[in-house]
Amino acid sequence: MNHATDQRLRTFTAELGLMTVALFVLTFLLLGSLTPGFHLLTDYIGRLGARGAPFEMAWNLVGFGTVGVGLAVFGWCFGLVAHDRILGACLTVAGLGFALGAAPTDFADAEATLSKVHYASICLALAGFCGALARLTRGGANAPTARKEATMAVALVIFPIVACGAGLCTEPIAHRAILAVILGWV
Repeated sequence: MNHATDQRLRTFTAELGLMTVALFVLTFLLLGSLTPGFHLLTDYIGRLGARGAPFEMAWNLVGFGTVGVGLAVFGWCFGLVAHDRILGACLTVAGLGFALGAAPTDFADAEATLSKVHYASICLALAGFCGALARLTRGGANAPTARKEATMAVALVIFPIVACGAGLCTEPIAHRAILAVILGWV
């Protein structure tokens, strides 16, 4: 890749990451505010797209689907910019896992097939993101900042999981904290 092409790819990747995060935040705040009885801090985010929710289709198409595809494309491009296809593949898997979260969960039946797909998609997204962070923490001589940021993100992703397990916070709060780390890193 020549320098001009490389710079355009860097700019596109950065702008796509920012737009994708902004789309998620704006969609979450708008649909969360419009959904009767939904609390922006304490309800599961998946409740916005759960079966029978007033904005089920909109949330699943935009909040999970479009954002997830945006994260997948961002991830692949990030890997190209970093000259690391494995990193790009991990981030692409994370984005696609996020997009699969569009399968509406059924809070009345956690064993329903779509609920299982929704929960598995969250695990896939987190696994892809953690794989990418692991790849970044190995870093290289010319990537000390990326290595430091990835190491910090790993610690910040682990903390809410431990805090939730210890009963210090609820699952929805832990999910938001993890998502904030992931989207903040993007």
